[in-house]
Amino acid sequence: MHFEVELDVTELDSLVAIDFLWGHFDQLSKSRIKDAMKKGAVFLERKGERSSLRKAQTPLKIGDKVEVYYDQDYLNFKPMAAELLADQIQYSVWLKPAGMPLEGELFGDHLSLLRIADQAYEAERDAYLVYELADDSRGILLIVHHRRSAAVFTDMAEKNEIRFKYRVEVLGQIDQASDLNFDDEDYTLKGRLEPVKYVEHTNSTILDLYLNQGDSKDICSYFLESGHSVLGDEFIGGNTDRDVMQLNLVELDFTCPISGDLMHYKAY
Repeated sequence: MHFEVELDVTELDSLVAIDFLWGHFDQLSKSRIKDAMKKGAVFLERKGERSSLRKAQTPLKIGDKVEVYYDQDYLNFKPMAAELLADQIQYSVWLKPAGMPLEGELFGDHLSLLRIADQAYEAERDAYLVYELADDSRGILLIVHHRRSAAVFTDMAEKNEIRFKYRVEVLGQIDQASDLNFDDEDYTLKGRLEPVKYVEHTNSTILDLYLNQGDSKDICSYFLESGHSVLGDEFIGGNTDRDVMQLNLVELDFTCPISGDLMHYKAY
């Protein structure tokens, strides 16, 4: 079953969320409606502000709008397993598997790393991303759990105070290390590239990329323009030589703004 509906709450409706929804979708059981709510497929708009509507007993007001994006097949999907590398209370560090989305979509957020991080603790925490990583990439993600801390870490990222090391496999042979310093309207990429190994039977090169500025999309754009598309990058480079994009964020370093300690995380 698949549908998208926007509903207005009127004086004829029940003002309890689960009863309101069941009154409009009696072809669905209450348990299925609750499941869709918990998985982020229902939204409440009130006075111009839009938020996920997750709790069955949430009181509604006349004039509210309720949006439902229901896809039973999508809701049935099980999330991949992400590994918690460290919990520092103000922030946590996770190893995201290739194929796991960072954020949810209209039909649900239960498959996303942010939602999994939300629910990983006894009491749910807010979750903010400081930097992006392609859904098809495997890598280390820093998730911040307080708004003020998120502002601090975002400032650190903008000042290049978070250091990233990527392991990438690209088409063709690259023999020489090089500094990267590209800043134009298409992408920004600053760092250093060091060859690790040339793989003759696949005509590909494994490289370490020490990134000061840029993101996974910028990396893919750079390699595509240089004639060395990232293996498995079907979105920018159109490369189908691997089932999974060979661009992984394998090391993360920063000075903790809370303790002052140098933090180092590694995932190979």
